[in-house]
Amino acid sequence: MVNAPRPCPSCDRPSPTQYRSCMYCGASLPAAHGDDGAEADTAGLPESSPELDSSPALEPGQSTALSSELERAKSELLSALSRSRGPFGPRQASYRLVLMPAPGNREGAHWLMHRLADRVGIDLYTAKSHLNRLVPSFLTESADRQVLEEMATPLREAGLVVAIIARDAWLQSALPTPVIGASCDDGGPHCTFQVLGGNSLRVDRATLSWACMGHIERRRSQGSGEFGDDGSGGQPVSTLSRDGGSFQLLDIMRSDCRSPLRLRADRFDFSCLGEERGISAEQNLRTLLRWLSPDSERIIPLDEHFKRVASVATDKMRDGLEGAAGGGLLAREVEFTEYGLILDHFRRELEGRV
Repeated sequence: MVNAPRPCPSCDRPSPTQYRSCMYCGASLPAAHGDDGAEADTAGLPESSPELDSSPALEPGQSTALSSELERAKSELLSALSRSRGPFGPRQASYRLVLMPAPGNREGAHWLMHRLADRVGIDLYTAKSHLNRLVPSFLTESADRQVLEEMATPLREAGLVVAIIARDAWLQSALPTPVIGASCDDGGPHCTFQVLGGNSLRVDRATLSWACMGHIERRRSQGSGEFGDDGSGGQPVSTLSRDGGSFQLLDIMRSDCRSPLRLRADRFDFSCLGEERGISAEQNLRTLLRWLSPDSERIIPLDEHFKRVASVATDKMRDGLEGAAGGGLLAREVEFTEYGLILDHFRRELEGRV
């Protein structure tokens, strides 16, 4: 029996039966008739509802289970960010030299490429490609930081912006905190976020320094294998990536804390936006940034260049096994996390806050 498209309880627009979230506004859809498997997959996990206040309160045992699962998910993410090779070089390297995006790189590429190629030991074509990128670019690695410092000095003197990423430091207390709702006093300096797992987090709006947005989608293999209708390929999925569909992520960086706030559009309650809430999940994220900003003169800056980050792996099995012990984190989500944290790490290094 084929189930008919289900209307969204929030925007009343129909989505295909295999979708668990509205394809227009991101709200959770009611389970399809006879879809016992879908209900089983989401048992014990928080539902994304248009009105969080109308949801029943979590029992103490449920809250503990969610908190434990969240900690496991963070552990999986930390493991994924500490091994393998991502778009910004080998993650297990003791030290990585990374070229940071800057307007001067592109403007002076015709002569800077010679300095870069000579110091790093790459060809001119590759050097020019690095300089023209709008995202961080891996240059080289070393087990000795001093080696990279000596390489970085003449690059910096030439006007290039480079950063050294140390394996044992850049991820400390920096993993994102997933949030599923927010509330702010009108004109007040603080906002309260509902953290996945049942806790609340009070944040000063003035500490929300910048944000980055990324579209996360499970990659398909170049081989003959195909994913199932829901895109999961039969692999387990973690709390941070609960299904196999595509979704928007927004990481909001904080000046007083290295852990960014992570909003997943199809898991976040946008009812806090009131009449400004729309049917587009991406637009709701943009509206939310304006809503969270200290005032109309200080809108939180948004970086959208993650779409320019090249994918490294095309093996579909990697997407299902990215997390420790097959935790189910999507490889693209791990790459988005790395992208934001590298940029934030460099900003903090410039400001002396690392």
